[in-house]
Amino acid sequence: MMVRNGAIDPAVPSMDEIAFFGGRLCLDFVNTANWVDHEALDERLTGMEALAIWAFRQGLSETTALAGRLDDFLALRQALRRFLATPALSQDADLACLNRARAQARAPMIWRQGSGTLVGSPGAGWLLRAIADSAVEVLLTSARERVKVCPGQRCGWLFLDESPNGRRRWCSMATCGNRAKARRHYGQRRRG
Repeated sequence: MMVRNGAIDPAVPSMDEIAFFGGRLCLDFVNTANWVDHEALDERLTGMEALAIWAFRQGLSETTALAGRLDDFLALRQALRRFLATPALSQDADLACLNRARAQARAPMIWRQGSGTLVGSPGAGWLLRAIADSAVEVLLTSARERVKVCPGQRCGWLFLDESPNGRRRWCSMATCGNRAKARRHYGQRRRG
């Protein structure tokens, strides 16, 4: 459950419950909020603890503790939203933000024995860099043309359309797609 406008809204999953539909790390990061145009709604990045939970659930961290500045992550998320959803609206400041994130101190990565996973240290610089590197990979490859914005009401999530015909419309058919079908069906029944 998530708090929206001071009240608990069970329809908005918290960081512990949020699904990962983006298909790339940077897209799932942008999807830590719902969007109308470029306005973040239903904020889930409410603090470094929430960010640590997201990183843990992504398999990037063994801990739910991170040290860093949340403002750096929120600025990167906003810049990535413009770059990936509407590149024509991106600004020089967005590129500067992306470059700052990529230039973060190369904090040592840790090899997790037994699982073969590379994870970052408790400082958050490595996570900023990982998200920024994921975005650069999307922006500089053919994946960029397959990034779509979910038209779901109060959603606006980004996802990589990897469907064979390139016609995926929703972040998830089980959520936004079904809600749209239900609204359409209800509207038809009311009119008829």
